Amino acid sequence: MEKFPTAKIIEFRRKKSDSSKLTLLKNLKTPKIKEKNSEGGNYWTTSISAISKYFKTEEKELILDKINDLLGRYNLAQAKTSKGMYLKNIEILHNFENFDFTSYKPESTLSYKAKPNEKSIVKIKGVPLQIRPQHVYSYKENNEDKIGAIWFVSIKDGFNPGEIGIFTEALNEYLFSNYSKNYIIEPDFCIAVDVSSLNSVKYSQITSGEIPSLLHSSLESIQKLL
Repeated sequence: MEKFPTAKIIEFRRKKSDSSKLTLLKNLKTPKIKEKNSEGGNYWTTSISAISKYFKTEEKELILDKINDLLGRYNLAQAKTSKGMYLKNIEILHNFENFDFTSYKPESTLSYKAKPNEKSIVKIKGVPLQIRPQHVYSYKENNEDKIGAIWFVSIKDGFNPGEIGIFTEALNEYLFSNYSKNYIIEPDFCIAVDVSSLNSVKYSQITSGEIPSLLHSSLESIQKLL
């Protein structure tokens, strides 16, 4: 297996039987064409891309312009599935029309990092986990070089806090693997956000025990069946 998308951990955990879990793993081992409207693919691209730009620029017009763009696409669309996709993305964008990212990033000047594909795979418990945050950034605080990141995630039926925490833990692993030699990882700014519910989990919430740590135990279960 070349890569195991982080979202598939949640799908794996939700399976009721070992046979269904094995089927999921078998399908992941078989290369296939990415489905246009599958979770983690293009279904959420338009809304999450706009939110990502808004986080970086703090220009609310980006959200409003994308809503208008999607409304136009919705009116022109013929297929029911396409109309549903546009509506869901519009709903998500409405969540962020007046969203305040102040508590989601440091006040310092941020230097955004490139995210090459070779950095996106981190092997944990023998599983090549694919971790793809929207933003990774460095900054200085008290004369220390620090690193933070944010990951916007979504699924049709939503994530519970523990599931969002899986993304957060994976994000911390990504930062540790790629940046820990030169930067201090800031747990308050290692964050995953469910764009549908607006629920978020910071890594500091996991280290404090407020949110359960589920990543490693989940990967151990996956590894046993691989």
